[in-house]
Amino acid sequence: MGIESFATTPQGFSALDGWLAGFGPVARVGVEGTDAYGAGLARHLGGEGLEVIEIDRPNRQLRRILGKSDTVDAIEAARAVLSGRARSVAKTADGNVEAMRARLIAKRSGREARITCLNQLRHLGFCAPNELRERFRSVPRDQLADVAAALPPRTDNDPVTYATKLVMRTLARRVLTLVEDNNALDGILAELARARGRRGRPGGAPRR
Repeated sequence: MGIESFATTPQGFSALDGWLAGFGPVARVGVEGTDAYGAGLARHLGGEGLEVIEIDRPNRQLRRILGKSDTVDAIEAARAVLSGRARSVAKTADGNVEAMRARLIAKRSGREARITCLNQLRHLGFCAPNELRERFRSVPRDQLADVAAALPPRTDNDPVTYATKLVMRTLARRVLTLVEDNNALDGILAELARARGRRGRPGGAPRR
């Protein structure tokens, strides 16, 4: 058994390859967090032809006895793979599935930001000076951004009206940009899903 540390860089991964080769043929490696901080290492090891086993979490009982330690965690991960306690093959984190996952992160954050901006817009409309408040009283939520984006702030208005219009227009244009971005992501995601579906059919042939 050997214990060594390596940087999570291409140079570190190369050094790890050499270190592992010193033990003879290697069939599988246990990696913790293959869908997070361990994704780069798992991808590299998989590219080297090794079977990467997902290590769910360090043994809590062992941690209570020995304390938190990266060395102890690494040893426990190796033992879990050798004993067969850890059997789940890590996802490859590449190809269309990973590309879709990355884009979904942007889509979800865009949707959340859009909802936040719309809520702020509605609140500003409720609290606006009388004329502006009445103008937005009956505007449906799905038209709020379009109407507010066209507001013409003028410096000859009173300061509160001017500031409120300016902020509402800014938020509305932000909403419209987020919608445009998410629509573009939807198109990319749909194409990735179609490509994955084509590869999933025998011979990758298009469905008729």
